[in-house]
Amino acid sequence: MGDFSFRLFLIFTTYIHLFGMRKFFWEKISHEIASKIEPLIEYVNILKGYQRLRERSKGYLVIKREYNNVVSTEKVRCHGGGWYSMLEEKKQWIRRRFGDIDQEILGRIEEVNEMSWPDIEKEFEVNGNNLKFRMIGDLEGSAERVAEIYRNGIDEIVGNIEYEWHHDPLGIIEKVRTGDWNIYGCYFKEKLISVASLHIIRGQRTLQWVWGAVDPVYRGLGVWQKMGEYLDTVTELSGAQMGIVWVVTTHKYSQIQVEGVGYRPMGCFIGGEFFGGSDNRFYRQNVIYYGKLYGDGKKHLQKLDTMQLTENSEKLAKIVRELWADAL
Repeated sequence: MGDFSFRLFLIFTTYIHLFGMRKFFWEKISHEIASKIEPLIEYVNILKGYQRLRERSKGYLVIKREYNNVVSTEKVRCHGGGWYSMLEEKKQWIRRRFGDIDQEILGRIEEVNEMSWPDIEKEFEVNGNNLKFRMIGDLEGSAERVAEIYRNGIDEIVGNIEYEWHHDPLGIIEKVRTGDWNIYGCYFKEKLISVASLHIIRGQRTLQWVWGAVDPVYRGLGVWQKMGEYLDTVTELSGAQMGIVWVVTTHKYSQIQVEGVGYRPMGCFIGGEFFGGSDNRFYRQNVIYYGKLYGDGKKHLQKLDTMQLTENSEKLAKIVRELWADAL
């Protein structure tokens, strides 16, 4: 019995020893895991907070590009307080603008004027023809005529749902009722002979000239150039800081029209517009984009020498700078 008791004692003490070692190693391993998991949880919580902040900002929050480098292999270290200390350094970029922006060009958002549709009338005499330009006020009564001019003058918008509503009187009325679109026209002997659709891009404080058309029966009266002069005045009085328009490259008349009132080329958009037709055929046309600064637009413009450009972008910017040299 004595020998058996001794063996039992050895088994019991060995079990206790092993159990204790296992508990010791388990606690050590748990501690090591926790030391790596806790910074990861902190990182996830910070990202969740950033996401909520970005959603609340409604687009005004700008985060420095380097903030996105938190997952780069060179800077992330998953040990000790690596995650946390590195993220603390990145917090300096929250609510910071990209680039080196001159503080002198910054305006106050609350002081920017709201854009509106100026209801103005202008008269021009061209080759003995008296042309009157004004906003089409009685749109319900004029929508059919507006659509007729667009159907007769611009077949290319058939098949493009972004523009095809110009052919539909009800579509025209619905667009204008949104408050962001409007139609201006030219009258000859009290008859509407030419129209132009304009679009307010409110967030950009920009007025875009979209589609202009002259009833083919009345082409040759000198309407097109005078329409450009009239729309230039409309844009200025709308409160816009910028006017933009793309023009076709199948003829030069529209380019001459907008250049004549101070618009400058900003780029050639290869295949920029989808053009269809009532023959059920389509193609993509290359178009020229033009722009002009109005009001405070020039005052708050980023300085050209602060732009950071690739080699290819610099080639384009060089040409644009030359074209805009006397307009800035």
